[in-house]
Amino acid sequence: MKYLLTIIMLFSIKSYSQEIRGKRLYSGQIEDLNFHKYEAGFKIKADFKTQSQAKNEFPEELLQSILSCSNEQWEIYHTLGGKENADIKSAKHYTYIKTMNKDKNYFEPKHKFEFLINDVPTAIIKYYLVFEGIPTPQAGVLTMQKYDGRWYKTSMKQFSKLAMLALRIKSDELENVIEGKESNPFLKNLKSKITENGIINFDKFSLEFDSWYVDDSTQNMANKNYFKDPNSLF
Repeated sequence: MKYLLTIIMLFSIKSYSQEIRGKRLYSGQIEDLNFHKYEAGFKIKADFKTQSQAKNEFPEELLQSILSCSNEQWEIYHTLGGKENADIKSAKHYTYIKTMNKDKNYFEPKHKFEFLINDVPTAIIKYYLVFEGIPTPQAGVLTMQKYDGRWYKTSMKQFSKLAMLALRIKSDELENVIEGKESNPFLKNLKSKITENGIINFDKFSLEFDSWYVDDSTQNMANKNYFKDPNSLF
């Protein structure tokens, strides 16, 4: 029965990934940038028992592989560049993964960017880590790329600005910005500063967000309170 449940979970992730596409955007040299906000309550749990189950054919499967990872070789398997780049954990960590309560320790994906860069499929997923013993979910972001039909986690400086925006902005407000909504002064003012010919310039978006941290003026504080995800530490 446990194996059947794992298959059902994997199937739902594959179906979810294949069917849902987001709005097309633009950012620097990135091609075909798509945005998608996950439905509330969508969870990814550590249901893989072995590395062989983790095919990582879709970005969400890679998240599941990362959460399920219970040994060093598995860590190497889903990291681009292999052992040299892998974030090897302690033996204690891997032992805990094998025994933890999967209903109390899981990922909650919030939104995702997917795009091509140099013809390589790339994704950035923002998620909440819900972990037993931590009272408030922690926001995180994962950058990944697809090679030979498999997704790998990676870290590349050229994605850092977009990744930080994905991490720091509330999902609902990021969606509003991308859809070009001007339903209040915050959105209207931001749109005027980061949009060129109806297209969002994410370099300008990043600079504008950073400018809110220059000082604690009333306007900067208001912008942060409106746009920043309180679960993000940055």
